[in-house]
Amino acid sequence: MAKLFSKQVSVYFAGFDLGTATTSTMISLELEALDKTALGDGAETVIAGIRHDQAEWSGLYDDGTSMDAAGSAMIGSGTNNVLSVHIGTTIGSRAYAGTALLLMTKPLSSVKGLVQQEAIFKPDQSWDRGQTQLLNTSFTGSGSSGSIDNAALTTGGGKWYLHVFTYSGGGTTVVSLEDSADAASWAAVGTVGAISARSSYRNTFTGTLRRYTRVTKTATGTAQLAAVVVRD
Repeated sequence: MAKLFSKQVSVYFAGFDLGTATTSTMISLELEALDKTALGDGAETVIAGIRHDQAEWSGLYDDGTSMDAAGSAMIGSGTNNVLSVHIGTTIGSRAYAGTALLLMTKPLSSVKGLVQQEAIFKPDQSWDRGQTQLLNTSFTGSGSSGSIDNAALTTGGGKWYLHVFTYSGGGTTVVSLEDSADAASWAAVGTVGAISARSSYRNTFTGTLRRYTRVTKTATGTAQLAAVVVRD
């Protein structure tokens, strides 16, 4: 069934919420064919299967916490660069995520209207197709997200991506991805600790991931978080 998701897309990069100024975004899942044709061959020969993904973003210039701030802080950086694009507004909706380099950010001048801005991201491997575990949400003290019901477990492991937009209250916090067979008894499968400021993280896990998943935060401070879970 076709879906209309305009006005229902969130874009996060390295702990910055770009969605507040986004006008469009595009995730490209691409393959690049390598030409190994030699002189004398009767036809072209190519090798497929080399991923060549990228993402493009455009929106309105915002010198606070949007693309300009992210671009100024993260252009060319290879550290903590998680990009996630969330389609829909509910837990369990489709999301794409990966660790990426910000290759270009370009403010476009305008005389009479709002200033536009563009950016291009390149993942260090390829984009992962996953699910929204948590949209931009503030937690004070300990708490947990709603759970995703995946109907069955998977034995292939997976990974999860975490954005920390803000943290206050002193000390540090711990955020975990938990799984459960019955949505009653939970256990951590992946944990990110010592969080004290804006950042983003990619955390992998192996073995069985049970039917239900959720994100939990344990600390006394206040953290603003978002997360994507990928089941392999």
